[in-house]
Amino acid sequence: MRGFLEDGLRQNHAAGVEYIGNALTIIESGRRTWSNVPKSRRGAIFEWTFWAGVKALFLEIFQHAYSSSPGLDSPYPLETLLEHAEELLKNKGPGPSGEIDPGFLLSFTVYPRSKAFAMKGYYHNQMARIGHGGSADAIVDHLKKAAKYYVKAADCLPPDDESHAWFIWCALEAFWRHGAPLKTTLPLMARIREAIPLFKPIWEHSSSAEGHKALQTALWFEEDMRKGLQEGKFTEDNPIVPEPFSRFEKGW
Repeated sequence: MRGFLEDGLRQNHAAGVEYIGNALTIIESGRRTWSNVPKSRRGAIFEWTFWAGVKALFLEIFQHAYSSSPGLDSPYPLETLLEHAEELLKNKGPGPSGEIDPGFLLSFTVYPRSKAFAMKGYYHNQMARIGHGGSADAIVDHLKKAAKYYVKAADCLPPDDESHAWFIWCALEAFWRHGAPLKTTLPLMARIREAIPLFKPIWEHSSSAEGHKALQTALWFEEDMRKGLQEGKFTEDNPIVPEPFSRFEKGW
């Protein structure tokens, strides 16, 4: 809780990483030490689901810390973020047994998995940004991987969750930046259009609602592209990209 408050309320990302990291260390140590002890005796905090929830929170706070000091020389290396995301995906834990509350299942299995895929997408997106001036092929490869993992993150979530549409948007942006054809990007624009009326009544006034405005770009662009296709101005094989999302845009 201290780490969550330091990161969110005080914007002290370093303290957030430290406190949540310490909590993870304790949980992982307890899971190893008391691996054969029943849950009733060792406590729920050493269950895989609790670990996964804390791990997902650590990923989010570590991302905040990197964003506050980005670059290859960041004190919060992207490689560390990637390692933690891959560890969460690799360690799937035991399958559900008995009746499982849907909220519990989402909070401690589905959302952590989605978060891990999103962080892998974030890693590759940031590596593409850092790679400016380097190999164009390497940048494109990172952008393709970023798009792939963001789609995976979205696919984990129900369509009425605001992060579902947001992760599709992140994938779409990565596809645009490496010049993907319309046959790849149009279906993603359609998914955003279909998701907005599902999540908006629930999440319209959430703390991240400001980011919803970016989704409007996908709606406008999809409308223009479908009109152009109907008029025969281009085909779905054409890599048409909104001007602000050129992969070599200055300041990206």
